[in-house]
Amino acid sequence: MATGSVTDGEIDLKDEQDGCIEIFKVIHQSVEKMALRFKDEMRRISYVTPTSYLELLSSYKKVFKERTKHVVDAKMRLSKGLTVLADAEVEVDKLKKKLEDSQPELEKTQKEVDATKKVIAKENEDA
Repeated sequence: MATGSVTDGEIDLKDEQDGCIEIFKVIHQSVEKMALRFKDEMRRISYVTPTSYLELLSSYKKVFKERTKHVVDAKMRLSKGLTVLADAEVEVDKLKKKLEDSQPELEKTQKEVDATKKVIAKENEDA
């Protein structure tokens, strides 16, 4: 699919415009050939009109807009996700630092808990 952007209902195909024009021309001409083949093989007439060409352009424009919106939405989701991950990394670093800073206090508290457990165990034994 061509690269470009959609603004105010218009499609900006940038460097891809010549290629798109050429492919639309080829598609329209091949449909005309198939219509003649259909007439020869099936004995039924099928018309390929300028309106058919305009409908092709309209369909392309619609699909291009949908795909562009999909890509832009995916890009925004990815961008937001990366921002959230970066924020989470900062928070994790803060928590690590806080944990490291409180490590001596935790060790002191752990010693007090062990001493209290020994006292409680001795009192239970005496009781």
